[in-house]
Amino acid sequence: MNNFLNRSVLLSVAFLFIGTPEVFAATIGFFPAAATFSAGERFGVGVYVSSPDQPVNAASGSISFPAGIMEVVSLTKGATFNLWIKEPEFSNTAGTINFEGIVLNPGFKGPSGKVLDIVFRAKGAGTASLDFKTAAVLANDGKGTNMQAKAGAANYTIVPLKTSVANTAAVQALPQGNLPAPEIFSLTHPDQGGWYSGNAPVFSWKNSKSVISVRLAIDEDPVSKTRVEYLPPITEKKVDDLDSGIWYFHLQQKDQNGWGKTANFRINIDNEPPVTFQIIVDGGRDNANPRPVLSFGTADGLSGIDRYSVKIDDKSPVETREMRLKSDFLKTGNHNITVIAYDRAGNYFQATTTINIIPIAEPKVLKYRSRLDEGSPFLLKGISPANVMVNIFLQDQAGEIIAGQVRSDDAGFWDYNGFPLEAGVYLVWANNIDETGAASDDSEKIVVTVEKPPFIRYGRIAVDYLSVIVTLLALVGISICGFVWIAGFLRNKKTRVGSQISEAQKASFTAFSLLKKEVQDQVAKIDGRPGLSKREKQVSDDLKDALDISEKFVAKEIKEIKDEVDKK
Repeated sequence: MNNFLNRSVLLSVAFLFIGTPEVFAATIGFFPAAATFSAGERFGVGVYVSSPDQPVNAASGSISFPAGIMEVVSLTKGATFNLWIKEPEFSNTAGTINFEGIVLNPGFKGPSGKVLDIVFRAKGAGTASLDFKTAAVLANDGKGTNMQAKAGAANYTIVPLKTSVANTAAVQALPQGNLPAPEIFSLTHPDQGGWYSGNAPVFSWKNSKSVISVRLAIDEDPVSKTRVEYLPPITEKKVDDLDSGIWYFHLQQKDQNGWGKTANFRINIDNEPPVTFQIIVDGGRDNANPRPVLSFGTADGLSGIDRYSVKIDDKSPVETREMRLKSDFLKTGNHNITVIAYDRAGNYFQATTTINIIPIAEPKVLKYRSRLDEGSPFLLKGISPANVMVNIFLQDQAGEIIAGQVRSDDAGFWDYNGFPLEAGVYLVWANNIDETGAASDDSEKIVVTVEKPPFIRYGRIAVDYLSVIVTLLALVGISICGFVWIAGFLRNKKTRVGSQISEAQKASFTAFSLLKKEVQDQVAKIDGRPGLSKREKQVSDDLKDALDISEKFVAKEIKEIKDEVDKK
């Protein structure tokens, strides 16, 4: 069998190797199942699945072949399966081919669905068998039920290449009569294993001086006859408007002794984008998880999916071959997600969605003291979700923030025992962070005033502010009483001390001024203390009033004494 059967023949006879559906729910096997080839020849084998009665969701298999007799030249995915869990792969060393594909809803149902196209090369004479080491076909019933598929086998006979003595002599006499296969190049589609979106490939080759014409063909068969001759010979050919698929360019050169060997060049064209898809967010598009998992799997019927590009907001995109991605940490609020699926030819489909990271429950403060004495510990009690970290924030009047942490218990309650604070006014609030990193909004802000303690410290002796005020008030009273006694004494002795009134007046004013200044200094200190109690404020005001009355009284008494002396 010198040429690979064309696709129409394969589809028309593929059902012949599939078992009867009355006995087996599904079958998987090879076509052709038996054939004879020559050593050195390339030949094609198709792998098909059949399920006339029930839709198929997936198929997998491991094929074995004799590596000493044949080898895989190329492996091409069929159009039936559009998502590959395990990309088809082969090993010519181990003699194995493995695949695992999925058919998206509604699945495949029919007599012959192409799974793979395999091109083998016969290495040497012998009998070659293709067998399924393992095979499974799953039903599209939502459960992935194993359909207990019958796995077929194939047997090929490889015969030696027949070369007669006469032919050998002719070849030796006319070495130019059997031209070797020319080497084909393509600047537009250079890699025979790669995929391209361009559908106008250009092929080029070199012709030796002995070449008098060339013959070309392009079709979907790996090995085919050339059909169109060019005389004189050309060295380049452009083919326009090829459909998506796998194509083969065939070239023969002719000299005066006849046609040489055929060169075959594979071109893989895919100008169709991947299948449309949606982005699925674990937990829904509105959830509190700051690192949600995104799912975005899709398929491509020809070249297959190469990679996904995931972009969140304005961050740099993340490239991945997986169909799931755990995002970086996201703050609460809305975020734009874009996923681009690229196939191996560079075609792409873009999906977008928006997710909203919602905050978890915020903490509630249950107990605190709004007024504290400087040096007293700051205590706060509250409730949050169970077993979360509670962040405590205290902001002073300068805007600086002091932070602390405490963890809520299994019931959600927590106690914060802070260190002593300096005097001042503080804003206090809290928020929650759970084990996933999800955060809450800030709690309601409360105001805490820290006051200096109500006492004056002299060395190691602490004196209550109220005591100081009362003491000063008593001192003023005693001073006034003393002055009244002195004034009476001066009146009784005015005949003898008339000349000394001026000195007494000056001395009294000086002493009283010193007393007044000291008392005023102490009152100013007391008035400057934040959070002065109502009682302390009243006593302080009384002391200032007493000073004013005393000053007027002393001035009046001295004036009266002086006037009496002047009359005498």
